[in-house]
Amino acid sequence: MKLPSNPDVIAKLIQEQSDRIEGLRHHIKGLEENISILTNHEKLCKQNLAVLKERNIIAIASEFKKVKENLRRVEFDIGLASTDLKNSKFFLVKSEKLLLEIKDHYAMILETHNGKVLTGNFGHKD
Repeated sequence: MKLPSNPDVIAKLIQEQSDRIEGLRHHIKGLEENISILTNHEKLCKQNLAVLKERNIIAIASEFKKVKENLRRVEFDIGLASTDLKNSKFFLVKSEKLLLEIKDHYAMILETHNGKVLTGNFGHKD
């Protein structure tokens, strides 16, 4: 990525990248909480299935089918959330590296920019 040489533009890039990182962290936290809830739900579904299998009652067959379908849906949702979590963590690392690169470039620009600033002597005889 070619970075600009204007310190103000770079400062804005740093802020935008920091905001993206914060958004990713929030998203990751939400995914982790969602996976935890779904995992608990999955355990409950499996326990429910075990109880229904033990009873061997024909009237419970429809309930058994509903629980099994719910379990499949929960397992699918866990898979999707896990994939999203993996991708989000990857992009978080990538974004943090980019932020460090931008900050290093910003420090270099400020250092060279400050060296190029001429201070004026407006009418003083110093």
